[in-house]
Amino acid sequence: MLSRIPKVNRFFIQSSTADYYEVIESIFRTVFMFLIGLEMDIPYMRRSLRKASIIASGGVIVGVLFGIAVSISLIILLKIKSQLFDFATIIIIALTNSASPVVFRLAAELKFLTSDTGRLAVCASLITEMFCVLWRSVSLAVDPWKNLGTGILFLLMTVTLIGINKYLASWCNQRIRNQKYVTNTEFVVFLFLLIAAALFIEEYGYNSAISCFLLGLMFPREGKTTRTLLHKLSYATYNFILPVYFGYIGFQLNVSILGRLKPLITVIVMIVMSIATKIIGTLVACRYLKISTEEGIVLGFLLDLKGNAELQILGKLPKETVSFWKNYQYPCAFLNYSMAGCVDMNTEKKNRSLLSANDIILCFSYS
Repeated sequence: MLSRIPKVNRFFIQSSTADYYEVIESIFRTVFMFLIGLEMDIPYMRRSLRKASIIASGGVIVGVLFGIAVSISLIILLKIKSQLFDFATIIIIALTNSASPVVFRLAAELKFLTSDTGRLAVCASLITEMFCVLWRSVSLAVDPWKNLGTGILFLLMTVTLIGINKYLASWCNQRIRNQKYVTNTEFVVFLFLLIAAALFIEEYGYNSAISCFLLGLMFPREGKTTRTLLHKLSYATYNFILPVYFGYIGFQLNVSILGRLKPLITVIVMIVMSIATKIIGTLVACRYLKISTEEGIVLGFLLDLKGNAELQILGKLPKETVSFWKNYQYPCAFLNYSMAGCVDMNTEKKNRSLLSANDIILCFSYS
């Protein structure tokens, strides 16, 4: 909302600082995706991989089907002649994607990140977002085919960095054994390798989210190196990086377009279709997995959160392709977040009240 004040807008959003903001946003996103991989509970992920994959697949399949139908309809109605694939990509990813950092943050704010529902939502959102990023990366690699070599090079670079991190972490753990944490110089070396690789990948138009997540996921879990990274990155991320990152997204939100009828209807239709896509797909998957309808609705609203991969992909596309959607995607992400937060908070309150009542009944029955 502060960005709508002219003086504040002119101070923070200047043409000369736009490139710096994009670089800082990319660095923040890199650190957070690496931290998600580093904090991931691998044993739980292995146990719940099938369940999370089925829930993610439900939303993805319905989202792709809805997106194809909407894309064809809009291409015919708006008589779009060029950049058809990019236009369809925006719509499909906007309906399909689930922003894992936003899901992680909302689950943490609502105090159920460590519950089965919260962890399942984070795993499913990661699978969904990795699918969207991978799909866009593959489409970049094969169009034109000369980009395929670049994509393979980045894959090999990620695998090589995983091996280098394992070697350096083992070396740092054995060096000066009586120290609880590694030195600041060693910490900066790991951070430099991560950020340099991510910026190199982003420079060629690819999304570095998968590489950063894999680097964190495959990082050795034992020793003082991991302890140092978790200690320093967690504090910096949750107290500084995430607030600034989401604040920057908020600065790009143009709420003034909601005052006009046509943009307002467009935003409402996109939100309704996005919610319907995730709720239908998630409930079908939950019914197959014999998960309760109430938990399925919570998962559906959590997986409907936007504000990460689709915004990055939108920023990488040509300006003439994104002109129709750019003003609408930020309001949709904001309203989706608000609605999901309200629904999930009310559902969790009901569940806590029910658990408290059951505990009281059990106490009286035992007494």
